[in-house]
Amino acid sequence: MHPVRLQLLAPNSSRARAGTCGVLLRKVNGTAIVQLPSKRHMQVLETCVATVGRVSNVDHNKRVIGKAGRNRWLGKRPHTGLWHRKGGWAGRKIRPLPPMKSYVNLPRVTVQE
Repeated sequence: MHPVRLQLLAPNSSRARAGTCGVLLRKVNGTAIVQLPSKRHMQVLETCVATVGRVSNVDHNKRVIGKAGRNRWLGKRPHTGLWHRKGGWAGRKIRPLPPMKSYVNLPRVTVQE
């Protein structure tokens, strides 16, 4: 599936890049959990609308630019020729996955005494 609507009548809320698609992992209590291409999980209502398939233009990354000017047409500025050493911020980082983003307003359970 690729664009997923978070509300039934709202416009497409999740962005989709060329050649990407999401995967429906499971359905739980009227909600569906979708895995995005970035491996992030998103929880939406089961009544939300999604398109089955993947975004077209799968070979987008195989396009030959050909010359520097075409990169400028695409909005990419040229880099400086000066070499800059990267600091420690550029090293390997092992982080846990971010928490699942939920777009579902489940009813709160209140404890009565």
